[in-house]
Amino acid sequence: MRPVASAVSVASVLLGLELATKAISLAVGRVGSGFSAIMNGLDSHVSTTRFVCGVLLLVLGFLTWLVVTALAYAEQHMARNGDRCPSCKGGTHRVKRTKTQKIFERLLGRELSARHGEECEWSGLALKY
Repeated sequence: MRPVASAVSVASVLLGLELATKAISLAVGRVGSGFSAIMNGLDSHVSTTRFVCGVLLLVLGFLTWLVVTALAYAEQHMARNGDRCPSCKGGTHRVKRTKTQKIFERLLGRELSARHGEECEWSGLALKY
């Protein structure tokens, strides 16, 4: 529920900013005119270097948000106790981690173990014990 609440709060702030000042419409228009100016070799509202740096920071911020959201999702769906399956409560056994799972382990800063349910088809990550 936390990601939904975060998204609603950010959307509310952006909508309020737009309704009060038209700042987002102006920003989107300027970004569009900046790309148009670069493509046509014209002058823009800001220098080309400043525009490109700003767009790169916007993209970096969006990608960071995606990674943080994916990590939060992965952490919510991780088993807290590796020896018991979270779906059937049966036993589990260790399996080899994928490269993506190893990257998640590094990004989360926690030791993780890939597990597979012995009595059902569940497989996923669990905190190492």
